[in-house]
Amino acid sequence: MVWLGALAALAIGSAYKWRDPLSDELLLLLQPRYRVLQVNFPDKLMTIEGVSETFVVRCQDMCHGFVVGEKYRMLYRGNTLEFRQKGAVHEFEIVEIRIKPPAVPGGMG
Repeated sequence: MVWLGALAALAIGSAYKWRDPLSDELLLLLQPRYRVLQVNFPDKLMTIEGVSETFVVRCQDMCHGFVVGEKYRMLYRGNTLEFRQKGAVHEFEIVEIRIKPPAVPGGMG
């Protein structure tokens, strides 16, 4: 019983210490992925579609790593989209946000 209590305490302590990275990883797994709509290589900009908005971001030297039409896991951080790859965290500055209009249920008539 003591071992079980010690193991539970260790698990809780580990979860508390790593709560921020774990919550980010959990968010990445649970939220829908972003689809790359366009990559503008000369201007180093990328257009990315979310569920209810479209973002134009500065992709700098990372532009060549994305494929138009593919979906990628990213975290929306207010003024940036955060992309994680092989342990590295890349932040793409948001230049423009376009909100999609809500769908009207039932159509016309």
